[in-house]
Amino acid sequence: MQIIPASYDDLPEVAQIHVNSWKQTCVGQVPQAHLDNLNLASRLRAWQEQFATRDVSGLLIARVDNTAAGFVCFGPARDRDRQDWREIYAIYVLKEHWGRGIGYSLHNNAGAGLREQRLSKAYLWVLDTNHLAIAAYQRWGGVVQADRLKDDVIGGQPVKEVSVLFNLT
Repeated sequence: MQIIPASYDDLPEVAQIHVNSWKQTCVGQVPQAHLDNLNLASRLRAWQEQFATRDVSGLLIARVDNTAAGFVCFGPARDRDRQDWREIYAIYVLKEHWGRGIGYSLHNNAGAGLREQRLSKAYLWVLDTNHLAIAAYQRWGGVVQADRLKDDVIGGQPVKEVSVLFNLT
């Protein structure tokens, strides 16, 4: 396994992982019609726009035998009360690569990059129904902040996200 900074040329693979991971992970958590309608072309455009307009130095891709298997994206916190923190916006691994330590390695590499910036705290938001991801984050040292929930709507369905905190020291 190799974890490297993603380039613009990697964005089609990042978009493919993003779409496939949602379709593999979110069954039963969000409306199936939403998952069925996820579109690779629109996800790729969104990643290309983000790459062009934001600092995406926090985008790492994991490769297994030179094939993209997962990615992590992180950067400045979006929550106003956590401006001295960093946020992990997305961490996805294709289902066929689960259980191989790729997610953990992506998380560790993101943490190392943040520690180099002298940052000690990070968090992410995850669907409160995504028990597999929550369990993984807890194994990696994350603390679920059960009293910090965020309401969202995905595919017309109300959902809740919960915050998971990571101490990077």
